[in-house]
Amino acid sequence: MSVINEQKKSLKLLESIGLFSGEFGLPKLNTERIEEFATRVRSFDWVHMGKSSLNTGALISVLESDSDLLPPRSGHIGNWSDIAHGRAGMIDYNKAICAEKNLGYALIYSFNQTETDDVVNGDWIYLPGSIVEGSNRQKLPLYTWNGSEFTERDRNRSYFTPFVFTESNNSLESLVTLHWKRMSNLKQFNFKLEASVVWENREIFQEMIKRLIIEAQSASNKERALSDIISHVACLDGQVSRCNIISDGTSYKIGGTYFKDINEVVNAMLIPFLATVEPLEFADRIPYLPDEVPVMSNNVVSIISAIFNTHYPSGNVIRATMTQPCNPHFHWGALGMAGYPPLKTGYFSEKSSIKSTKKICNTLVNSFMSVDPIYFVLMPASIFTICPTTEHKHDVDLVEDMLKTVLTKTDCHAETDILMNQISSIVSTWIETNQKYLSEYYMNRFSARRSVLNKVTLPTFSETVEPPSFRRLSLRQNSMVVGALIESLNERG
Repeated sequence: MSVINEQKKSLKLLESIGLFSGEFGLPKLNTERIEEFATRVRSFDWVHMGKSSLNTGALISVLESDSDLLPPRSGHIGNWSDIAHGRAGMIDYNKAICAEKNLGYALIYSFNQTETDDVVNGDWIYLPGSIVEGSNRQKLPLYTWNGSEFTERDRNRSYFTPFVFTESNNSLESLVTLHWKRMSNLKQFNFKLEASVVWENREIFQEMIKRLIIEAQSASNKERALSDIISHVACLDGQVSRCNIISDGTSYKIGGTYFKDINEVVNAMLIPFLATVEPLEFADRIPYLPDEVPVMSNNVVSIISAIFNTHYPSGNVIRATMTQPCNPHFHWGALGMAGYPPLKTGYFSEKSSIKSTKKICNTLVNSFMSVDPIYFVLMPASIFTICPTTEHKHDVDLVEDMLKTVLTKTDCHAETDILMNQISSIVSTWIETNQKYLSEYYMNRFSARRSVLNKVTLPTFSETVEPPSFRRLSLRQNSMVVGALIESLNERG
């Protein structure tokens, strides 16, 4: 009880979202668990706010009232111009969260891949291999290393974005740099490169990765444990593939490349960060780099992001009160990461992912006294797709009618299956009644293929409009509405 009574800011944050009361349908935090964090017996816990019956407005108020906390919204390097203009379909939630409401900021992941010519493979959401404005896509020439020089590549393949260069002002420029320049002109956003966070902390990062690899080698399933840390290899020519990792305890074979010791491995793992943050230096050094470079897994990315306090981007972190006994990492996850529970909960929630994340946190908390236990608060960015735009005013009243029906006709504390069925029925009836009146833009937002490239009539500029009932609904109700909209509209084509 003494730990809770200290009234630490970290615990106040968790209390403010209802984790000590147990009344919002989430696992209850108690004295015993807090003591486990304080004594570092427990290194990780998490909650998915999309499953919470906490009022959506209550969560927003928590985020608005804390001057230090600003959760990352983990977007990708690529095209953000249409997002900034409010004409990116489902991906408009980035603008709602990061630019309009200041409920988060854009923490940019750069280890994606360029989209193929047919926009089937690679990152077809942010399209880093192109420039997108409105419904127009300008495909960029893509150059990667062939062993002796940078050469233009076939667009039928995807390439590791940090290793790709393109033509700019009669010379070659890093693809990351080109997009970063364009993104930096969008002044309503506060962008930060996730790779730069690691690069600024690269010495401790290397020590952490080294410890994770050593610990993985003692696991019963060594190959699986190593793959939880290093998921892919990226060739210098930009091609990416999953990899097998073989180690005799001293040397390593990752993909088809040999590394004589663990130091060579962790040095190689910094190369994608170098290519992102210092692309000119990367280009100078590329003749001397290994042909294949290990790329760390999404699980490691998520935990390292939390450890380096990306949720406190101002850097004003008082460890004793803000990250102890546990570090509450609030994070806006997109559809892939956080989904829209219960129909889709995202990759972070997968049992294998949670198991891996726990092992990673156990190793790092037990090995580094500077690392505090992590409490990961995952928030679904998808709920903001419900909100129409200023350019489609007729949608606002129609959506409000639907949300008001959910608010008055359902119980936010009901059993998951019962509530989901009720909301699905309400949404289906609403679509059947109102589909002919809803804007094409709104309906397209819930298509199966989300992207900044949308082939419908786009507004020149728009902003999000919250229907009055949006904040009054619980987070789980809004998540269910998103799921019902996606399912119903895709069934109808």
